Amino acid sequence: MNVEVLNIHKNLRYRIMTVNGKHYIFDQDRPYLVFFFPFLNWMKSHIVYKVSDPVKLEQLKVIKNENKLGTGLFILTGGLTVFLGNLLSLVVERFDFQISQIYIYSLLLISTFLVIYFRFRISRKNQKKLCDIVQLEELETEKIRIRPQSFKHFSFVLVAYIYILLITLASLIAFIKLPNFILFLCFILFLFLTLIVNGLTLKVGKNKIKLKNNKSAD
Repeated sequence: MNVEVLNIHKNLRYRIMTVNGKHYIFDQDRPYLVFFFPFLNWMKSHIVYKVSDPVKLEQLKVIKNENKLGTGLFILTGGLTVFLGNLLSLVVERFDFQISQIYIYSLLLISTFLVIYFRFRISRKNQKKLCDIVQLEELETEKIRIRPQSFKHFSFVLVAYIYILLITLASLIAFIKLPNFILFLCFILFLFLTLIVNGLTLKVGKNKIKLKNNKSAD
């Protein structure tokens, strides 16, 4: 079944789906495991929440603009890669510091926890913004499955995820071998980017879903 997917202004967690004139709220961040494995959004069923009140839709500030997260994420990732690569070649030695292995692993463990916590905080903040307008538990629900918008969409998300994840792991390993502030900064930045790739799995525009007990998905 074809649907129109819309943005909610300044809320990256939720999307609005329009199906046969009916509007549903889709949560991209549930379960939270999608932060680490975004493709789970395409593999599992989801609960969507029907919004019948046009006033609530207006308050949510639903917008029809293109999803800029994907383009922005790639531009940011590419820009950071080039910038940090050039910076490393010029000033890498100035940011070296000498600490023992135990402190290196402790620093990485604490920073990883803080980045993940920050990602959860962003998600919860978006949830609170939505719940200030509409209470999801009071709405009718449907069970659906979503698919990639196209093979191009699937490929884009796959390449983006692998690319960002590889840079994250590379900077992690490099920092362990050569404690350096720039390498540590790379790890923090790209770890966070890895955790927001799930926001690319439901693209704004025409998409395909499968309603529960529906035989047709197209």
